[in-house]
Amino acid sequence: AVRAAGFRVVPIPGPSAAIAALSAAGLPTNRFIFLGFLGKKWKLLPGYTHVIYENAGRTDRTCRTIRTNYPKAKIMIAQELTKIHENIEEYGEGEKFRGEVTILAYLPEEVAADHGNGGGNVGKSEDGRGNVG
Repeated sequence: AVRAAGFRVVPIPGPSAAIAALSAAGLPTNRFIFLGFLGKKWKLLPGYTHVIYENAGRTDRTCRTIRTNYPKAKIMIAQELTKIHENIEEYGEGEKFRGEVTILAYLPEEVAADHGNGGGNVGKSEDGRGNVG
């Protein structure tokens, strides 16, 4: 809410870039998944903020892949956290990145059906208690 109101939010140094980025990016923090550096196979789960570490030279490519596969995902970039050139902002295609980069991607639950894969629950339905079976 603070970031959405136009104020700058700055994390204090902590034990990890993942938590520092999550605390200041303005995305939901009640459910998050730490993916670290992405492997060859991965997916975003609806209703979660995904925390991803990436090499500065590959950040734009990774974000474009996320945007292509999940067009309604909100993507935030946190660079050089707790350093002089710290920057946390929404991803813009074609940007140049430097230093340590943390990508945060949030896929809203309500768009999961629009994505086509239903968050990996194709052909499965919930039992009314949130369990997929």
